[in-house]
Formats: sequence, structure tokens, C-alpha cells
Amino acid sequence: MPFGGRYAYGFEDRTMNASHCFGHDGGSPEINGELETCQDSRYIVAVLANMHPEAAGHIAEFIVHRLPARKDDVTE
Repeated sequence: MPFGGRYAYGFEDRTMNASHCFGHDGGSPEINGELETCQDSRYIVAVLANMHPEAAGHIAEFIVHRLPARKDDVTE
């Protein structure tokens, strides 16, 4: 399992960059995609690639590890 974590109902569940994320990946020769939903930071990352099967996963991981952490909602 890439990045460590759990897998259920077709979704991977893991913590990346101190944020709880879940997602799914897939593809075939020369195409692939990756979807990551990071609840804590409130971002969704979707990557599609016309390259070898690991390309979208590497790009999604690069992006997720650089997302800003969620700041608590501040009421003024």
C-alpha cells in the first residue's frame, strides 16, 4: 500500500502531512489518475496523467505534502 495506511471500499485511508486523507487511484498502461481528499486541510487533489502508472501518484503526493495546514476557524 503506497504511503502506508488502510484500504476499504476502494478508498485508501491514511495520514499525510499531518492531515487525514482518503482517496483512490487507478489506471492502465500509459494512463493513470489519483484522487486525494484531505479533510483536515479542506483540500481535494485530483491528478490525471498520460504517463507510466506511478506518475499521478507521485505528483499527488508532492502536492499533498505541500498543502498548508488548516487553521482553526476564528470568530471575530
